[in-house]
Amino acid sequence: MTHWNIAVVACRGLEDEAGAICQRLAGSWPSQPEVEFTLVGQNELDESFVNELDAVVLVAEAETRHGPLVRQLTMLDELHVPVVALLASPLSPGNVFETSGVLVEDRSTSGPLLCARLRGMLDRQSHVNRLRKTLALAGISHRCLGEEVDRMQEELQLAAQAQRELLPGELPTVHGVSVAALWRPAHGPSGDIYDVIRLDDDHVGLFLADARGHGIAAALMTMLITHSLTTRVAEGRSWRILEPTEVLHRLNEKMLGHHIHPHRFAKAVYAVVDCRYRRMALSTAGHPPPLLVHGDGRCDAIETSGGLPTLPRLRIATSQSTTAST
Repeated sequence: MTHWNIAVVACRGLEDEAGAICQRLAGSWPSQPEVEFTLVGQNELDESFVNELDAVVLVAEAETRHGPLVRQLTMLDELHVPVVALLASPLSPGNVFETSGVLVEDRSTSGPLLCARLRGMLDRQSHVNRLRKTLALAGISHRCLGEEVDRMQEELQLAAQAQRELLPGELPTVHGVSVAALWRPAHGPSGDIYDVIRLDDDHVGLFLADARGHGIAAALMTMLITHSLTTRVAEGRSWRILEPTEVLHRLNEKMLGHHIHPHRFAKAVYAVVDCRYRRMALSTAGHPPPLLVHGDGRCDAIETSGGLPTLPRLRIATSQSTTAST
């Protein structure tokens, strides 16, 4: 059986009126559900007492602005205790009762009508408390989600920083041939990577790859590709510079050996520049053709026949090589 505890609180100087209202409410309340009205002074309204209450009827003056009442109304709101304020005159703008979420009634309101107001507030309070709990849980979830987003953003920044550290620091100039690069990811880690390798006193290797997808997965793929790139091999006491086609072929074989998911692949282009004689050997694997810009402003595409893989197991397409004067 439902049993409610309601306190009728008298502000200073209103003890007699509060007592009459308490009797009026007790005499007007129906037999069910049971309710107990307790008349108390304002100084008795502390947290330990409020924790035992289901509602508060506050008998006060409309112009009340003193600090203790404001603190008590704040406490009642934090403890989710509904409050009905009974006033003898209309509210003035900015009054504490107007801004504290209190239900305001005229002090002359009949007992049955006041009881109906209280009954309605108490009946809905379980729903209000359930909504408050749901809102609190939603707030916790929102904060946790925000923290997770911040953590993921930090990890993305760390991944992007690690990827940037793989890029060449200083680009070489050989026999008057200089290299320049511009690398600007759209956001965080990128699926694009490049490398510039000084092969010997005359030759420079240029590598560019674009892994399928975006984010960390594509960035990790580019790191693996860069780590797997072989541009020259030892032969006896000297080194042999690999032709661009052989470089991409070896890279493709290494990627196959890593057993990467069939849907992950990369486009690539690799070139060896002979800086002494101003010649370049170029091989592509599905990558858009490089552009050759002449001194007079003319721009030519260097076409090759290397395409994207047609077999699910291939990671980097079989490439073709071409040679151009620079």
